[in-house]
Amino acid sequence: LLSRLTQRGFRRAFAGIAQPNQASIAFHESFGFRPVGHYQRVGWKLGAWRDVQWWQLGLADDEVDPPAEIAT
Repeated sequence: LLSRLTQRGFRRAFAGIAQPNQASIAFHESFGFRPVGHYQRVGWKLGAWRDVQWWQLGLADDEVDPPAEIAT
């Protein structure tokens, strides 16, 4: 998925991870994702309110212009 996004001209990939979830954090870290934000008690999961942590991965250099079909 990440390579296809890069080939299509996307610059960033994002993930929202309900907390706590160390397995998902380790999975995303293995691809190079880094935490960029944290929402408190915004998701209902498994019978409780959960925090959601947002993660980001850079896919392309910011100096590269987007493909023509995206730039218009």
